[in-house]
Amino acid sequence: MYESVGDDIPIISDVFNVYLDEDRNSLIYVKEECDIEDIQPGFLLHITPVNTDDLLVERREVGFNNLDFDFDAYGLRFDDTCVIQFNLPSYDIAHIRTGQYIREDAELPSIWIAEVFIG
Repeated sequence: MYESVGDDIPIISDVFNVYLDEDRNSLIYVKEECDIEDIQPGFLLHITPVNTDDLLVERREVGFNNLDFDFDAYGLRFDDTCVIQFNLPSYDIAHIRTGQYIREDAELPSIWIAEVFIG
C-alpha cells in the first residue's frame, strides 16, 4: 500500500501527506519520521458528498459525514513511518476536510487542518 503511493502526488501536504487512491476508494495518510506524539491526537475527517441525499437523514442538515477516527483504529507504524488507510464511503465525494485536533479541549483546537475539493 505505502509503496504504491510513494511516487504519487498527495492531495494534501501537511503534517501527514494524504493521498487518494487511484480508484477513489480510500485515503492514505503517510508521515515519515513519525513519533508517537504525531499519532496521539485525534484525526478529523469530514466528507461532503456530491448529493446530500447520500447522507443519513440526521447528517443532511450539516451537509457532511463526520468520520473522525484515532490512529489505532486504522494506522500502522513501522520503522519511523506511520501509514493510515481509511476506506471512503461509496458515494461521489465533493469535498474532504481532514486534519488532527486535541480532543481534551472543548474547543477542539487543530494541530493541522486541510481541505480539498474532489468534485
